[in-house]
Amino acid sequence: MSKEIFKVVLTKQKETKGTVVYGSDKDDAPIPSVYIKKHALMGVHPETITVTVESE
Repeated sequence: MSKEIFKVVLTKQKETKGTVVYGSDKDDAPIPSVYIKKHALMGVHPETITVTVESE
């Protein structure tokens, strides 16, 4: 059974040729930024995403 450790809400900061970059404006964020390949998002580039970290 997995246990949730934390959740982080990230906002879209920019787009590069092949990725969408999401980041946090908080200095102490456990995940400051995430690069997601555009093809993985299937054409949808939401303004915010939630990243959940769980342990197994």
